[in-house]
Order: sequence, then C-alpha cells, then structure tokens
Amino acid sequence: MEQGNKTTGDFRSISVKKGAGHKVSVDNLTEYPLIGLGDQGAVFLLDRDRCVKIFASKKDVKKELKAYHTGRHSPFLPKIFESGPNYIVMEYIRGMPFDEYLRLKGFIPFEITARLVSAIKEMKLLGFRRLDVSMRHIIVTDNEAIKLIDHVNAYTINSKIPLSLFTCLTESGMLQSFMEQLKHTDIKLYNEWRREDS
Repeated sequence: MEQGNKTTGDFRSISVKKGAGHKVSVDNLTEYPLIGLGDQGAVFLLDRDRCVKIFASKKDVKKELKAYHTGRHSPFLPKIFESGPNYIVMEYIRGMPFDEYLRLKGFIPFEITARLVSAIKEMKLLGFRRLDVSMRHIIVTDNEAIKLIDHVNAYTINSKIPLSLFTCLTESGMLQSFMEQLKHTDIKLYNEWRREDS
C-alpha cells in the first residue's frame, strides 16, 4: 500500500544514524510516524499500543535492553515486546512529560509526588546509577500513573540526586509544595534531598 511517496513497510527498513549535532538523523520511507527524536535513537508509532525505538548504535540497544530486562516487573517502566540488533519494540505510553503536566495542572498533586518518589526509589533498588532523569523522560499517563522511559544511560551515568527535577519544580514555583509533600511521604529522603535543593 502506498501513501504519497511513503509505503507501508517493515519498520526495520527505517535508517537511524548519528547526526551532526546531538540528535540522530532519520531516513524513513514507511508510514510509521516519528514521535520522538533523541541523542541515541528515534521512536516511531507502530499502532495504538506499541512503538519502536530504533538506535544509531548497537551498543546503546544493549545498554537500554539491560535496563528494561532488570526492570521488567516494574510498573514504572514500559513493557518490552520484541528487540533486534538496532531496535526495541515497547509499550506506547499515552501521556505527557512531567514538566508539561505541571504547566497544565498548575500545582503538584500529592499522589503524583508519592508516585514519582516511588519510581525514583525503585530505580535505585533496580541498581540504576542515573537517578537524575530528564523531565521529558518522566511521563504522567492519562490516568496519572508515572512511567520512566529512555534508560540507555541507566548504568553509565552516576547521578544519585534528581537535580533536573529540582530545577523543573523551582522554575514552576512548586519546589516548596513538593518538599512538603515529600516530608509526609518519605522523611529520610526529604532530609537527604533538602540539602540538595537549598
């Protein structure tokens, strides 16, 4: 089936390569829409429930697969359906990045704070070394669950404090609310993080 000069084809025919800046470059002659572009790969929507991340480097596929395999039972990570030498087919998460969610909501609900703290603590339990997750990689789903995506650097970047989260909350004027909620959620973590947000 042809659609303009694009054809319904195998997503494996999509080419993703390291680009001139930080972002990868994409050559896509299929009808699968591009829904995400990053430093290591590009994400395409396959159907209403699945997407595929195609990587420029096979090493990055292995690194991300290791993280997903370790967290395969975690409610905070997307499910993995299939993988190949340069791709991972995973659950498509409907929702929005955490910073966008805060802008639209105008405040941070206690339940979101509790779920976010649980997600970060779970990453620590899974042995992930990178706890400073980019705000665009924290997804608040349509039913206000928390999902964490893009784990290529889960074991290679060592960051024990979510400084990006503090920056986002400071910029949105919600850091104080978050810290008050954190105090009632996990006092130990509150005392640890309070030193970092000052």
